[in-house]
Amino acid sequence: MSMMLTLRRLSSTDLTALRENPDEVLPWLRDVDGFGQVAASAEQKTMEQAISAVGREAWSRYLDAEAIMRPMIAAGIIDYLKNNAGPEISRPEYLDLDKSWHILHTLISGSPDTGDMPEAALLGGEEVGPCGGYGPVRVLSPEQVVEFAGVLKPLDVETLKKRVVLEELRNQGVTFAQTEFDLEVVGFVIEDHFPTLQKFVQATVKKKRGLLLSLE
Repeated sequence: MSMMLTLRRLSSTDLTALRENPDEVLPWLRDVDGFGQVAASAEQKTMEQAISAVGREAWSRYLDAEAIMRPMIAAGIIDYLKNNAGPEISRPEYLDLDKSWHILHTLISGSPDTGDMPEAALLGGEEVGPCGGYGPVRVLSPEQVVEFAGVLKPLDVETLKKRVVLEELRNQGVTFAQTEFDLEVVGFVIEDHFPTLQKFVQATVKKKRGLLLSLE
């Protein structure tokens, strides 16, 4: 299994825009074709603001352009946005769990597959828009993020390590566990990624944001 999971924070405005116009807004939120660099460089508060600032015609030209032409179009849009961005701006935030998501999901929820929320939040949420690589992208509402944070709060690295049964994980096809990795390496994966996930989700709660989840 080569799927990688990315979590991106969503404002209420972005969540509404994504639900209403998934084909138009989704590329901004997922950094498709490097265009997320435009939004990051312009440091727009929301992706919807950036689209509105540029003008939907210009945005459509970018999406329709051949890949070789996109950097040139993007450069012009970056210049425009830099000159028109407001003072209260912030860069979009995301967490790339790479392939570690699968073992984390399995140890947190007790299953390698989809399951009950909020424990199975990494494979849960509302399906929105077109395929993100491995199925449609999904969103967790701010309320669902709060519930997932509650699941993660009492857990720690040692607790998850005690749940590891390597042969069982291999038989279930869990990423990392199905290769030649041993318990020490799996333990390192947990140590390296679980605290980051825990902190990211908790910070998302404090910001009162939702999450966009994309498997690619």
